[in-house]
Amino acid sequence: DILNENIRLNNIENVTVYSFGLSDRADEIPFVYFKGGSALASPVNLINHPKTEKINCRIEPLDSIFSKSIHRRLDFLKCDVEGCELSVIKGGLETIHRELPIIMIELYEGWCEQFGYSAVHVRDLLSEMGYAVYLIN
Repeated sequence: DILNENIRLNNIENVTVYSFGLSDRADEIPFVYFKGGSALASPVNLINHPKTEKINCRIEPLDSIFSKSIHRRLDFLKCDVEGCELSVIKGGLETIHRELPIIMIELYEGWCEQFGYSAVHVRDLLSEMGYAVYLIN
């Protein structure tokens, strides 16, 4: 709601807001969050905060959404999804192969481990797709 209001107030016409998360499948799953740090919302209680709440959220694969989108190209993909990065990339393989966007992805090994993979898996998958992977400290 805040994003939509910001877009309206600034008369921005080249932004489309989608009210769902990206993953490797279409589903509705519970996300754990706490109001003091909602940026850490995730299907997993990443920091074991005692005052978490759950909310059901829709998730969709990028390939499914992009094929239905009015947008005809994808130039840049920013992915900072608290451990779900591998799922997002897997759900967008066709789109990424076709569009070859610049990808900026934040990987924190601690979050990756809670989802059963390593940041190396994401690096290797992107490398196999022809991407040069750079680390920014």
